[in-house]
Amino acid sequence: MLPSAELQEQTVVALFQKMEKEGIRYALLRNFEDFPRFGHDVDLVIHRDDLLKWRNQLKSVALEEGWDTVTECAHWAQSGSALHNIEVFRLYRKEPLAYLQVDVFHGSLLWALPLYSEEDILTGRIKHSAQPFTQCHPHVEHINHLLQIAKVSAYSGMTAELFDTEGKAERYRQKVLTYHQSDQDAFETVLKSSFSVHGLQALQALESKNLLRFNHAIQKCRQYFFFAFLMRHPLKTLRLLGNRLQHKFYSFWFRPCGFVLSIHVSAEEEKQRIQDALQSLMDANALIGFSLKWADLPRLNKQERCILERGGLIVKWVNVAKKGCQSTLTVADYGTKAALTGVLLERLIQRHQRLSG
Repeated sequence: MLPSAELQEQTVVALFQKMEKEGIRYALLRNFEDFPRFGHDVDLVIHRDDLLKWRNQLKSVALEEGWDTVTECAHWAQSGSALHNIEVFRLYRKEPLAYLQVDVFHGSLLWALPLYSEEDILTGRIKHSAQPFTQCHPHVEHINHLLQIAKVSAYSGMTAELFDTEGKAERYRQKVLTYHQSDQDAFETVLKSSFSVHGLQALQALESKNLLRFNHAIQKCRQYFFFAFLMRHPLKTLRLLGNRLQHKFYSFWFRPCGFVLSIHVSAEEEKQRIQDALQSLMDANALIGFSLKWADLPRLNKQERCILERGGLIVKWVNVAKKGCQSTLTVADYGTKAALTGVLLERLIQRHQRLSG
């Protein structure tokens, strides 16, 4: 049986070959430098009229390559605006554990508004020069990198004036600057068209490694784009913002991707076994995150709700197992780490619609 990494890569190659052969209108969005190896998930834009056909292709490839289960998550696909929706497909092999995720987008957003629509991205897509796939136009890719740098630096708590030379933001910085050198005039024209002079200022701050100036310029870029779009499409802007806020509100408070699982433990050693099993799922990228708490602390805090929204797991320890209660897992019933990991994985799978397996 193939090791996990080889299975993932072989599946990615087979999937893209099938999409190219059968004429699916798609574009690979980002992080394809090490194709067919992806760090966490594969991000695609697929024409909505081709999505049903592609879904069947995915099931076919998964079956041929030996995956046990394919699921589709609809938690991020319930907005009133199709532009906001993301269909998330997950492939699982239970033993040995392997996981692959494919996210299907319908545009590139900035503050809930379409920086690039599905049509924009698919119209401008190009064949990769050295690999067997179709990608978004490099302008789209690297403008998204610019915006991602600011987001990554905020998430990682970067407050220093200069970039961390080893971090993700620095890798993106190098990609943007390399592309700018290869196509300087065209890239600057696109930046100025989207963000006025603020886009060029962000680029200059990248070159000088000044993170504070860069983040300030990116904030100006966002504001310029937002108000320019608002002036051109006032009613559409209000509708998109309303749909986005409603979607975020319900996904955060009422229908998160993740869930709460009650686990009966009778000793500290059993807690450690659960944590080891959860960590195994995280190491395989099958779980985005988890948090542990006692059941007598029923209220979820903001951090825990964020974990749930992203698809993570909140474990509540309970001292007494409820007889016949399907929602409670008893650690003592599972003698090995593999068995415990397997039952946790099955609970994750059951959370979403099965397409196969």
